[in-house]
Amino acid sequence: MPFYYATFIVVLLLFWGLPKWRFNLKIWGQTLVRLLVIGVVGIICFLPWGLQLIGGNLANAMEASVTVGAPTARIATELGVFRGLSDYIAIPYLGIALVAIIWALIRRNWIAALLPLWFVLLTGYMAGAAIKLPGANMLQGFAILIAVYIPAALLLGWSFGEIMQLAEKVSSDWLLALISCVIILVAAWLGWQQRLLLDLPRYQLVTPADLRAMDWIRESTPTEANFLVESFVYGNTAAGSDAGWWLPLLVQRANMLPPQYAQFNEISQPPNYTQMVVDLVTMLKENPITAPESLTALCNWGITHIYNGQGQGQVGGSQLYSPSDLDAAPDTFRRIYHQDRVSIFSVLPEACNQQP
Repeated sequence: MPFYYATFIVVLLLFWGLPKWRFNLKIWGQTLVRLLVIGVVGIICFLPWGLQLIGGNLANAMEASVTVGAPTARIATELGVFRGLSDYIAIPYLGIALVAIIWALIRRNWIAALLPLWFVLLTGYMAGAAIKLPGANMLQGFAILIAVYIPAALLLGWSFGEIMQLAEKVSSDWLLALISCVIILVAAWLGWQQRLLLDLPRYQLVTPADLRAMDWIRESTPTEANFLVESFVYGNTAAGSDAGWWLPLLVQRANMLPPQYAQFNEISQPPNYTQMVVDLVTMLKENPITAPESLTALCNWGITHIYNGQGQGQVGGSQLYSPSDLDAAPDTFRRIYHQDRVSIFSVLPEACNQQP
């Protein structure tokens, strides 16, 4: 985030401050002091969390990003993601933003016209990893791409404001009301176009069917329940592949799968916990869940329940186990919930008691 802030400040001062204040040193001095105070307050707010990161994976990654450059091939790959811009910002939205830029140039509103320069600078700094610019190696093209909505939204809002300013010069209240309604309808339509970009069948982890199952879990399972959930190996971590990943947040029930951020950047407790999760997922991928080694692993983990969500473990990954697999071992697993495609099983205590 400091990179987003710093590049925005550069654009703000050059294309708003400089034309407005010119060389008034007093105002420039006051502005720089304000920016410094904002930065100091930001650091103070960050410190409690930052101190916990010392010695963690994120701190090590930050240190490496300052001293290690990125290969040209990686930078080219990062820049290549911008070809998918229309996957994140609807084409009509981009079209209106482009018209807004042209209108801002005509109106000589430099800060509006040059808002895209903010992200050009940010992207340029990312490419600066080739010459080891401090921290540039941490920036990702995808992270910049998914934030493009910020300047696009500002341009859209500014353009609507410009239209309303022109409309206020019209003497007819009815015409002003009509223009206002048209703007509201256009904004709603653009919002709907943006919504259509969502690929829910492919990426939605939690569905209405899962939410109903979560209500049942809250009412029908003990607070100490520990769930096995569908997941897949992602790099040196594991990621969830249906709604089971969200159990701790939605119903305060434990599962074996921490959030992705924690696995990537925090030192786990115990220190090898992330690797243990990866090993468990790998083992279940290679062996049926009804195999003796699978049952031994579940018992050692203290797994009491198994969740198979509406996504069937196929959101981003492949299914580790199916309800039919679990139904095939009634002496070990018992189905206690089934609605739509969501199934919940309990691990029978006696099955674990029989383990050597």
